[in-house]
Amino acid sequence: MAQIPILTSIIFMLFLGVVVTLLIRADDLFVVNRNSRHVGIFASVTTLIMSLFLLRVSWTGATFIPQREVWSMGNFSHITIVLGVDQLSIVMLILSSFLFFIIHISDGIKPTRHREYIVALLLTQAIVTGFWCVQNMLMFYILFEMVLIPLFYMIGIWGGEKRYDAAFKFILVTAAGSFLFLFSLLIIYKTYGTFDFSELHLRMQNIPPHPLVWWGMMAAFAIKTPMLFVHAWLPRAHVEAPTSASMILAGILLKFGVYGMMRCLVHLMPDMTAHYAEVFRILSVAALVYASAAAFVQADMKRMIAYASVAHMGVVTLGIFSLTSLGFQGAFFQMVSHGIVSSALFYCLGLLHTVTGTRNLTEVSGLGEKNPVLIGCLGVFVFALIGLPGTSGFIGEILVFLGIPSGNIGVLVVAVSGLVLSSAYGLRLIAHLGFGPYRVPESARLCVLGPEEKFTLACFVAVIVWLGIFPEHLRGYAQPALEAIVPIARQISIGRPLDNPSSQPMIEEVLL
Repeated sequence: MAQIPILTSIIFMLFLGVVVTLLIRADDLFVVNRNSRHVGIFASVTTLIMSLFLLRVSWTGATFIPQREVWSMGNFSHITIVLGVDQLSIVMLILSSFLFFIIHISDGIKPTRHREYIVALLLTQAIVTGFWCVQNMLMFYILFEMVLIPLFYMIGIWGGEKRYDAAFKFILVTAAGSFLFLFSLLIIYKTYGTFDFSELHLRMQNIPPHPLVWWGMMAAFAIKTPMLFVHAWLPRAHVEAPTSASMILAGILLKFGVYGMMRCLVHLMPDMTAHYAEVFRILSVAALVYASAAAFVQADMKRMIAYASVAHMGVVTLGIFSLTSLGFQGAFFQMVSHGIVSSALFYCLGLLHTVTGTRNLTEVSGLGEKNPVLIGCLGVFVFALIGLPGTSGFIGEILVFLGIPSGNIGVLVVAVSGLVLSSAYGLRLIAHLGFGPYRVPESARLCVLGPEEKFTLACFVAVIVWLGIFPEHLRGYAQPALEAIVPIARQISIGRPLDNPSSQPMIEEVLL
C-alpha cells in the first residue's frame, strides 16, 4: 500500500484554508468574520489531528520510522523539496499545531475577526510546518525568512500605537542576520555542491567548512533566538504585537533559532561548534542573568515576559552549547516547555489587558478575589516559568544544569543565580496581580471567562502539569534523535569519550 503523504497533506490543507477564507463573501461583516474563524478552526483542528496521526504511524512502540516525502522539481535536483520528520521535528510540528489550534479556537485574543487576519495566521502556520519538515538547506533558509512576512503584517496592521516602528525594527534586524545566513549558504553550495542535509553531513566530515560559514549561520540563529546583544527587537515587538502574534513569537518563532543551531551547527559542524562552545556558554548565562534582572524592573507586563523569554532561551542555548547528552535533552525539553508556558502567559496578559485596558503592573492588583480561575491559572504558568518542581519548566532547567561540563562550575553558579532572579520577577508579577487591595483603572470591567477561555486555560495547565509529572514521555521519545545529533561534538567538548556510556541512562532514571 502506498504511503500517505501526510506532511504534504498538512501543508495543502493550510493553503486550502487560505483560499477558502479569501473566497468568503457576505454583505454582513459579522458573517464574514464568523465564517473566516470557522475555516481557521477547521484547518487548525485538522492539521493537529493529522500531526498526531503522523506520530502514531511513525512510532511502533519500539522504534521510530522516519517519514520522508519528495516534491520533484524536474531537472533542478538542487532545489528538490524533500519533507521528512524525526522525533525532534515531529514534536516541534505537534507543538506548533497545538498553539495555532489554541489561537484559532480562543475567543477574544484577536483584535478583529476579519478574514485577512485569519489568512495571515494560516499562512504563518503553513510556513512553520514546512520549516520543521524540510530536509534541504535552501528551503530551510527560504522558510526561515518567509515567516517574517505574515508576522510583519500582523504586528504592523493589528498591533498597538507604536506598531509601525516595532514592525520595521522586527523585520530589519531579523532579516539583517539572515543575509549572513544566505552568504554562508552560497559558500556551502560552491564548496559541496548540494543543499541536502544528509549529503552535507557526510561531505562536511571529510572537508571541514570555512569558519565564515559557521559564523554567518550563528549570527542569523542568534538574532532569531534571540541571544544577548541582539535581543532588543523582541521586547518592542512583543509590546506592540496583538496577543496571538505574541504567542507565535514566543512559542514558535524563537525556536527557529535554536532548532537551526541543532540542525546546522552542532550536527553539520560539530568540531567548529565545540571550538566556540565556551564563548556561547558564557553568553548564555550572561543573557539569563541580564534578562532576568531587566524583567524584574519592568512595569509593562508584556515587556516583562518578553525579557523572561530572552532569559529562558539563554537556558536553551546553554544546554545546546554544553554539547552533552543531558544538556541537549534539557535544551529540547526547555524549548517545548517555554513554547507552552510563554504562550500561556501572553494569553493571560491579553485577557487582562482586554478587561482592564492597561498593561502597567503598578495600576492593577488584588484580582484574585474576583477572578480566581484566571489568577490561579496564571499562578501555574508563573510557577512553570520559574521552574518549580511538578511543572514542565523544572525538568528542562535541571537537565540543562546537569549537562553543564564538569569544568564549568563558574557557569553553573552564575546560571543558578539567574534562576533566583527569575523567581523574583515571577513572584512579583503574581503577587501584584493576585493579592493586595483590589485596584484597577476606572474604565476596567469584570473579567468573566467564557467556555472558550476556560478550555484554553485548561489545555495549557494540563500540558504543563503532564510534562512536569511525566517528563519521560517527551524526553525518552526524543532522545534517539538528539543522540544522533550530539555524540561527536560531545566527545570533542569533553576531550574524551564517555567513561561508561551504559551508566548514563541509569543515572538519569534515578534523577527522573
